[in-house]
Amino acid sequence: LAVTAEAESLTGPARLLGIEWPGGGPLKLAARLSDVEGGGWRLAGLKSTLGDSDLAGTLTVVPGARPRLDGQLASNRLNPIDLFPGLAAAGSGLTLGAMAETRPAARPAIPIADGRLLPAEPLPFELLNAADVDLALTAAHLSLGRVPLHGAAARLRLGDGRLAVEGFGAALGDGRMRGDLLVETSGRLPTLALRLSGGNLDLGRVAPDPGLLFESGRADLAVDLRGQGTNPRQIAATLSGSIQLGLTQTRMGTVPAGGVPARLLAALDPPS
Repeated sequence: LAVTAEAESLTGPARLLGIEWPGGGPLKLAARLSDVEGGGWRLAGLKSTLGDSDLAGTLTVVPGARPRLDGQLASNRLNPIDLFPGLAAAGSGLTLGAMAETRPAARPAIPIADGRLLPAEPLPFELLNAADVDLALTAAHLSLGRVPLHGAAARLRLGDGRLAVEGFGAALGDGRMRGDLLVETSGRLPTLALRLSGGNLDLGRVAPDPGLLFESGRADLAVDLRGQGTNPRQIAATLSGSIQLGLTQTRMGTVPAGGVPARLLAALDPPS
């Protein structure tokens, strides 16, 4: 069966599968629909747009108390915020400028605005129990905040409150980065583990931001971090591991007095 669909967001279609998903939008979709063993459906020849992102490929959906999604998807342009708007709403801090402007959510009786860099709003970890997912993803252009990556690929696995992004690879200019991300919610607090490495990364490709330190340069990066918590501030407070950063041919930008870099530098090297 050939099908086409349009919706204001992913929220309505997700509810048809029994999932509460605050997805972005608008959504447009066209595919060939067929049934599969186990009472599910396969969308072949899928072509879709969601917000500013597009996805194409094959997707198998098995509805139920715990829906299952499997497939191979490719994108010309992909922004995770279109799929997971809770990342932006929770102030997850994909850019330094966004962190500087974000404030923790105010309680009804006692508003809180302490001006700290990292927000205390809970991250949407409950979504990790919404479904079982196994997706192979590729993206010609991947936007992570103000960082434009290209030639990106990864495998996303979700099940039993565990999210794994495996075999991630992407290019930033002439350099390339690789890494893995694991999020587990089976313990008392959610646990995150991140490994990321990159060489010859082009800092000049990053979109301009008044709060950024660097106008241009090359970077080598090695990150191995682990933390736990329900919000960015808790996770940052429990981080352990290492970050190694090497810079060459780097041009420093003007640092605004109230920007994030200036505040970080002042905290690391306070005036005497």
